[in-house]
Amino acid sequence: IYGRTWDEFLQFLDILRVHYKLNSKRVLLVLVHNLSFEFQFIKKLIKWDKGRKGYAKIFALDPRKIIKAESAGIEFRDSLALTNTSLLKVAKDYKLAHQKLAGDLDYNLTRFFDSDLSEQELAYCFNDVLILSDFFNTYIKPSFIDKNIKIPLTSTGILRDELRRKFNKLAPPVKNKYLSRISKAFPTYEFYEILMNWVFRGGYVHSDPGLTDQTILFSLGSVDFKSAYPAAMLQELMPWEFVKALPEEWVKMLDGRITKNESFIGYFEISGIKSKGFISYESSNKILSYENAVWDNGRLWSADKIYVWLTEYDMKIYHDVYNIENVRCIELYKAIKEPLPQFLKDLILKYFVLKEETGKRDKGSVDYALSKARLNSFYGMVCTGLYAESFSYNEESGLIESIPNEKTYNELIENQILLPVWGIYTTSIIRYRLIHYGFCKLAENGKGQAIYGDTDSIKCLNIFENMYVFENFNNMIRRKNKSMYVGKYPREYFLNLGIFDFEEKIMKFKCLGAKRYLASYAVYNKKSKKYELKHVSTIAGMKKGTLEDYATYHEKDIYDCFKDGLLLDLNLSKKLTSIYNDNGFSMNYEGHDISEKSCVTLINIPFKLSLTEDYILLLEYIRKQNDNRLVKKRYVNMLY
Repeated sequence: IYGRTWDEFLQFLDILRVHYKLNSKRVLLVLVHNLSFEFQFIKKLIKWDKGRKGYAKIFALDPRKIIKAESAGIEFRDSLALTNTSLLKVAKDYKLAHQKLAGDLDYNLTRFFDSDLSEQELAYCFNDVLILSDFFNTYIKPSFIDKNIKIPLTSTGILRDELRRKFNKLAPPVKNKYLSRISKAFPTYEFYEILMNWVFRGGYVHSDPGLTDQTILFSLGSVDFKSAYPAAMLQELMPWEFVKALPEEWVKMLDGRITKNESFIGYFEISGIKSKGFISYESSNKILSYENAVWDNGRLWSADKIYVWLTEYDMKIYHDVYNIENVRCIELYKAIKEPLPQFLKDLILKYFVLKEETGKRDKGSVDYALSKARLNSFYGMVCTGLYAESFSYNEESGLIESIPNEKTYNELIENQILLPVWGIYTTSIIRYRLIHYGFCKLAENGKGQAIYGDTDSIKCLNIFENMYVFENFNNMIRRKNKSMYVGKYPREYFLNLGIFDFEEKIMKFKCLGAKRYLASYAVYNKKSKKYELKHVSTIAGMKKGTLEDYATYHEKDIYDCFKDGLLLDLNLSKKLTSIYNDNGFSMNYEGHDISEKSCVTLINIPFKLSLTEDYILLLEYIRKQNDNRLVKKRYVNMLY
């Protein structure tokens, strides 16, 4: 059904309500891919249902991220939050009958409600709706409605709900005992705030400063962990209940007296800290205070003194990558490590096996895409924080406003079945594996070095000469896998879980810090029967392919373009920003009377690739050092 005005849209909603006899118990689900965008237009047009305390029945993750809104028997749901991917990819991954039509609409054209639309334009709009209709019929209906299962709000929620159902099937005595233990192990509110604000760190993403802003040729390659986070959760013991300890106990870790069954989280004063030269580990936003710090693109290079919260894995990394004069523990908590609960591990095993089996048959299948998505959701599930605030729609202002959570902290943690420290330690383990067994071991052998790391992958020089470094780690992981709990599944599925896998050979590479790199690969051209370089850029804030198009447009070498100060204008940047109007407007434009009660527009903005002044100074300082690895002869032939 096509419509061109908001009045027609509102009439259509009323027709649906009457036709389907909709009410609070008989609800029509309306999928909207990126509901947040459409909501900005309709929020003042529709009368929203009221819930507790008179708040509108609108669920938001933040003031501009709406994922559900209810109005008189019609429930708008954000399918983007449920799939966590574009409409184009939804159609592709789920093998839907309708796929995205080629050629985007020209959004720069001015159109009015009575503008003539071409058949191509109408088909483009209609096809997008058909994709969502296909998605509902092929996935949502059979997966949830037909099975009488509540439709989750988000992609992580799908897994969380399945885990809860699995937990609820446990025998009541087992379930109650577990709930009591989790309740006892849950941190106090004060310690929880420390954990989420200062102890929790994501994956390590950064480049070796000695090789940053250098174009490197040949002898490069990439390795990555096979299912890194699920591997850590299955292979390693995790802390449960942290209790306060004497500050001096932390030294047991350094002199080897700490056992594999102990964990600690401490607040430290660290004096005279300086990078050993190949890596800067600590993020500036995890340091509570510092004196005379030098930063490497947002990570600590050196400081006279810092105050920081660390796990034992973080402390080990500190001693791997920094020279340190003195450490003083101010506050300490310790815990005994144990395996994760079996019902959680069983679900991880299920989706890993499903991914492996479907991947062997067809990596383009729906089952493979879904099992991979579920497997990747486990980490998100265990590191999700408790809601500290809620959001409510204010009908007068038209804004989603933050309100204090109605529940106390003790009420929020009631019936929780996962501990936040498990998410914290999952990332700690993977950071330690990446840095200790990757970056550090490569630096020790003197035959190569890691150029760039990103959460679960490493790009390094002399990849084939250094494969034994990765194989030593892999042998250790395979030994872990031989004794790891595998439930009902054959052990051979898990022999390579968590190992470093060779990913690809790289012919040319350049990086400018975290999430800013350009790599070139040899690709065989069937027409010319020759190998050609394919350039692929990854630049935070820049749409994929933009740099490549820019270099082609200006007929320049892409590596010359990829540098500090690169400026892409409005026409070439492909970068958009949102401008919100919450108050509405009325005006006459080109002879048309137009008005909106609220709206949003996307406009093109320029993109500038720039390095901070302190980062540039550090890179220059490193290059001037006599012992800098770049001046050693064995690297000269790789650089120009």
